[in-house]
Amino acid sequence: MKRVPSLLLGVALLLAPAASHAISISLPTQDLTLNLGLQIQPQFLVTEAGTPDGMNPRYDFSLRRVRFYVGGDVSKSFSYFFQVDNPNFGKFGNTSGRYVVQDAWVGWAPTGIDGGTVVYLDAGMLYIPISRHYYTTPMNLITADLQLDGFRFPGNPFVAFRDLGFQVRGWALDKRVGFRAMAHTGYSPASQPTGSCATGGAGCITPKQNPGFGAFVNLDLVGSEEGTWLYNAYRWGTSAVLSVSGAFSYQSLALRNGFGSLTDQKLFATVGALGVGRRCNPISKPQRLRKPEQRDGLFGSRGLPVRLHRAVRRL
Repeated sequence: MKRVPSLLLGVALLLAPAASHAISISLPTQDLTLNLGLQIQPQFLVTEAGTPDGMNPRYDFSLRRVRFYVGGDVSKSFSYFFQVDNPNFGKFGNTSGRYVVQDAWVGWAPTGIDGGTVVYLDAGMLYIPISRHYYTTPMNLITADLQLDGFRFPGNPFVAFRDLGFQVRGWALDKRVGFRAMAHTGYSPASQPTGSCATGGAGCITPKQNPGFGAFVNLDLVGSEEGTWLYNAYRWGTSAVLSVSGAFSYQSLALRNGFGSLTDQKLFATVGALGVGRRCNPISKPQRLRKPEQRDGLFGSRGLPVRLHRAVRRL
């Protein structure tokens, strides 16, 4: 067996997309689960002509994500999740602390969290329905990071595309269809400078303060990828998965166009995902890959590469 040079191992570690570790805390009752996790994602960025004099490349090391989270299930009827993140720590030399509450929600499944058809009622800090790509855990991406060029939220006030709200989500038809429908705060007076909104609505971004709405549907044509909080770009398995999905986000009179007139915020996205299953020789039985945190409910599996194609169109 050939020895791998230590330098090669160091470079591989430096370029690794993320390190994630979770532990399940043993509790005296089986009706409650508790999982603690840490996610660290180092990043090395080269910016062309990025030095202060604009003449040379700039090299920056940072931590794209530093996350601590806690989550679990209660009595097979409730799920909960709380996460804080310090995004872009050290980017461009900025090491000031800025931890934010990124996820904080509780969900109730009246008929239980397991099965081919499950409906959750969630409330708290939740993902805004944008596309399946944004429902993919960043620790399980093919690309270097989430792709932000397909759409724009002008003056984006949202924390990592989450917002406070309420949603109905779940899966149906033996996990062949996944769905989410959300009502959330959206753009609000807090999104604009203090004092810029006069009586009568002059200067307001959202004079009516209408809520935002969104919906997402994922249809599994071959296999199934439902049953967890987020989707994966990589999969373990021995069978293929093919799915198509669509998402829509809308808020009435929430933006101003180039002429200064109030307009609606609208976003529509479609996604196609193909996962090719492969057998891993060291573990020949797929059921051995199942861990307690990978059952139906909050946490999902991770695995081998898939091909992902995304098309996003701004209305």
